[in-house]
Amino acid sequence: MHDQPWPQPLKFTGILCFVMLTALSIAIIVECFRRAILGDVEFALGFGGGACTLALVAVIALHDSGIRHIGLPPGITLYHDPHHGTGVTIPGKRWVNRILVAAPIGISMYGTAAAVAWATGHGDAFMPFGRNTAGGAVYLASGSVVLITVALFVATSRLDTTVRIYPDGIERITARRILLITQRTRVFLSWNDIARIDVGNLGVGFRSTSFPVIDLHTVSTLADEQRVPPHDTDNKVTIMA
Repeated sequence: MHDQPWPQPLKFTGILCFVMLTALSIAIIVECFRRAILGDVEFALGFGGGACTLALVAVIALHDSGIRHIGLPPGITLYHDPHHGTGVTIPGKRWVNRILVAAPIGISMYGTAAAVAWATGHGDAFMPFGRNTAGGAVYLASGSVVLITVALFVATSRLDTTVRIYPDGIERITARRILLITQRTRVFLSWNDIARIDVGNLGVGFRSTSFPVIDLHTVSTLADEQRVPPHDTDNKVTIMA
């Protein structure tokens, strides 16, 4: 028997980090609004981006503490298929992808504001200690461009998974998108074709946090076009929990 990846134990250090980061983010955002009213646009944009990044880190800390959901998932809906009848659609989680897009944008906002403020002579408070030079401003501006590029790449490259449960079986639809190319796969398993259901782990995580999955072991062999490597095998379909 392998270790159960859920339920995960509650970690109070993660909750404490979440509370502290959230409070700090709110305090910075309030100060940004005050500075924006006073006309200090560079400060508002720069530290506003930094505050958003801290808020995203707070979300990660909350997830690491063992709290995976707050409230019921809103995307579960009824779906009617002409072949399988009426079932339930369960969309995949997209919060990780959104964080990976928003965090670089927030950091790049700070870097851009710091470089612009230094170049226009409006202040050097944003510049890192010992980097109050033209080279430091260029370094921040270049780093911001790189982060924006990373955010755009992540935004246009993702794996979306939708699960549909019917009276006669379960269906998984995946769409792997890389830039402008989208590859779709579909696999339907009747209940009689499922030999065993196991608890699995996606294999990625932060410290002791796991990303649990449901492994459906099949009687028949999956076709190559039905698999999502590296998670699926000849007789196993992986579904995100």
